[in-house]
Amino acid sequence: MITIPTGCASGPARATVGHCLTRYNGKELEAMNGLNEYDYGARRRETGIPVWTTLDPLAEKYYSISPYVYCKGNPVRFVDLHGDSLTVSANTGNTTALNTFETIENSSMGGFYTLGKSGTGKYTLNSTGKTGTMTAEEQASYDMLNTIISNPKDAKFVVVDGNDAISSSIMVGDNGTATGITATPGVHTIDVGDANQFGTTGLLTAQGAIGHELSEGFDIQVNGAKPNSAHFNTGIPTENKINGTISGGATINPNGSITVSVTYNGKTKIVTIIFTNGNIGVGGVTNNIK
Repeated sequence: MITIPTGCASGPARATVGHCLTRYNGKELEAMNGLNEYDYGARRRETGIPVWTTLDPLAEKYYSISPYVYCKGNPVRFVDLHGDSLTVSANTGNTTALNTFETIENSSMGGFYTLGKSGTGKYTLNSTGKTGTMTAEEQASYDMLNTIISNPKDAKFVVVDGNDAISSSIMVGDNGTATGITATPGVHTIDVGDANQFGTTGLLTAQGAIGHELSEGFDIQVNGAKPNSAHFNTGIPTENKINGTISGGATINPNGSITVSVTYNGKTKIVTIIFTNGNIGVGGVTNNIK
């Protein structure tokens, strides 16, 4: 028996189920009566060639891709996660903000997955093939992104950094809902320049800050949650899981700085965040060591 990369066993053994039904990609092979299709739940996939046997239910979102094609015809590079609903853009001409966003999110998943883009410009999650086990924090970041990307409804965000004048009015994130207060009405904006100053290993992290904003915005835009509820019931818990800490909430001080009580391994520290001209500068986050 010969197995080809798409999961098909060629030759006489092709239609033989044997004792193990779980095969390629961990999916069940339905081989009775020569059917030879993998059951992915929502749809079934051919074994010989990487195509679905039925139309993609989200086909209208991918006009440039056949509604039958599996993983854009490249199953070695891509995985199918049943959707593609995260859009992140930057202001015209600013490529650094988008690059920073992608770098932070890719590193947050420990090299097991990376962000890719479909033909529509929306984000996908691609397996790198790395073996091993994710840490709880890496898994939390992946779960957050997967929840947003796999949902059939779209969630949209704009990322900025110090190259954008509006960044001085964004304190890490602005969900665009506070009438008379928001700097970007109707648009959830994330200042990745601010987030990047947290680093990736402290009590507060860049990936935690961005995860907070993405999950909060998703809850507001897709689930219809009220902003305060999304912040406290979705944003903060998601950030805590990604950071592996427990945040006691933030306090804005008279001098404009923000202090955050953070507990890690049973010990509580106060992290101070200092804004200069509306942005977190180098060295603007203190006492941020686990």
